[in-house]
Amino acid sequence: MPGTVYLLINTEIQALKIGIYNDPKRLGRHTIRGWTLLRSQSYADGQHALDVEGCIKILWFDKLGFKLGCTREQMPQGGYTETVSLAEVAEIDATDSFDFFSSKAPDILDGKQLLALVDEAAKPA
Repeated sequence: MPGTVYLLINTEIQALKIGIYNDPKRLGRHTIRGWTLLRSQSYADGQHALDVEGCIKILWFDKLGFKLGCTREQMPQGGYTETVSLAEVAEIDATDSFDFFSSKAPDILDGKQLLALVDEAAKPA
């Protein structure tokens, strides 16, 4: 099944969000609430979209220790557990990570490779 991974920003909430969908209505539920699309990448194999989202979530929350960027109340449409604050990560760093993982996703064969990519991305520049 195909899938799309996306990166959103909400300047009012001061947060970024990573997510996936196979129905574009999901993205619409966010944009109607003030979220703006920064990046998206569609794949014929939805596992690649899951891999990109997974890499970014592991990087943000496990490797870099970021906290959630907004609350359930701020995102009644769901997805608040995939947000980070712009106080913790710059927009350019988030888009760079998205571009890096999106370009590598078709080559990811297993979880070990996925974690190696996250380790590579987590290294200081």
